[in-house]
Amino acid sequence: MIRLPSTLAGAALCPNCSAKVSSSSSSSSSSHIQQSNSFANSYKSGPDEAMRRNYSHNSSFNVALFQSQLRTHSIGRYITHRVEVDSTMITSKRDAQEGAPHGSIVIADRQTQGRGRADRKWFSSNGNLAFTLLLRPLQFQLMFQMNLAMAIAVVEAAHKEGVTDAKIKWPNDVWVKGKKLMGYIVDSDTHEDKLFTLIGVGMNLNQDMSASSDLPDEVKDNAVSLRTLLEKSVERESVLANICNRFEDLLQRDMSDVLNVYASHSLIIGRTIIVKPKRREDPEGYEAQAIGFTKEGMLQIKVGEEVKILSGEEVMVRLSEYENKLI
Repeated sequence: MIRLPSTLAGAALCPNCSAKVSSSSSSSSSSHIQQSNSFANSYKSGPDEAMRRNYSHNSSFNVALFQSQLRTHSIGRYITHRVEVDSTMITSKRDAQEGAPHGSIVIADRQTQGRGRADRKWFSSNGNLAFTLLLRPLQFQLMFQMNLAMAIAVVEAAHKEGVTDAKIKWPNDVWVKGKKLMGYIVDSDTHEDKLFTLIGVGMNLNQDMSASSDLPDEVKDNAVSLRTLLEKSVERESVLANICNRFEDLLQRDMSDVLNVYASHSLIIGRTIIVKPKRREDPEGYEAQAIGFTKEGMLQIKVGEEVKILSGEEVMVRLSEYENKLI
């Protein structure tokens, strides 16, 4: 069993997991990790019904409601909430360099410079979920497990909300009925010779993507939210707590178990896909069969009789037109 540290850089996490929280409406104010005794042990009981009665998906993120649903030891136990930031990744990287501990989260109601894979702009507004998780792996190979674990945690959180046909589109997306529900990016860096990893997640929760005037047509046509799928608003705090709870659980499991779960949620395994190089002039790409994953989470494909291994850093994949008609 793999277990990750709950303390780092002198920032002690108390044995009963009391929350550390910082909240600010300013994107430029410094991010301080502070202790809030009012949240101590609140994760042991169910979410406060008074909080939920006053809940609105357009309101600012409710840290107390989120913490009341956590079942983790370290993931999400330190949290910085901002009304608006340029990017939660940028804020979280600064926090990491200042000594923020393993499991820290930076969450914002709105991002103005969010980014996705291949440096594409990520559009995020109030009511959706935009956060970055700071991780400090003991071993480099744990980074592969973290990557897979986040996809599983998100897709299973969607299932808990009632969207049971959500699937993982390798490497870092969750799709439903041919449209994107979530995407995330993973960056790693070092500070004072200590490795840290950032996972930046954007998940469409309460925005009507097709009716949003501030979104480009490409996003409107290819993205979907839980609210649209369920025809009701969802609670951001509950979704994030479910993600954190499952994510930490997966980090304590063997990599082989995590790979099996990841494959069971896969959109593409056993299907015909189109593979396109990420940074080359090749608009058509080529057709292949997705057959499995390596122990590092890379994709195994079959082209004719040849088996190839693909990295998500090098290629993009999508279902063939025929397969798209079947989902």
